[in-house]
Amino acid sequence: MLGFSLPTTLSQVQTTQKKEITSKEEINVEINQINTTIQLAENTFQQALEMIINLLQNKGNATGSVILQQFPYKLQHNKWQISVPSEVHKQTLEKERDVIIPFMRNLLNVDSLFWEIQIDANLSPKQKMLSGGREIFAEIALRNPQVITLEQIFKTRIID
Repeated sequence: MLGFSLPTTLSQVQTTQKKEITSKEEINVEINQINTTIQLAENTFQQALEMIINLLQNKGNATGSVILQQFPYKLQHNKWQISVPSEVHKQTLEKERDVIIPFMRNLLNVDSLFWEIQIDANLSPKQKMLSGGREIFAEIALRNPQVITLEQIFKTRIID
């Protein structure tokens, strides 16, 4: 047990504005800077992440919750960085930024938590293009080796 209780609904999360921000530059300076005095505990962060995933699912945004579950993230002091495979995934998460970030800041008691979403093309599944019949047959045989036995029994080639 963590020694504190986490809210279970979005309505239990109350956000307060600590300081009035006067310009866009001030927002970037204040929010998007790494604060080395903050060290987020992985298990606490994971619990908070599971809660926001559940809230997104209950809210009807299963896509956003699946993205948060499926793709890797890194924590560095007050910076939460998640890597996604495409711009579509990034935009899906960006739509929920106004819900996710205040919720996570409140749960973790880190007002300066900021979120960076990066596109990493290495995360997208690569599909190999098969050029000929034997390549297709080899791919089928990997999934079901019995097709090789059928070829041998009937002394034929299933795919040329």
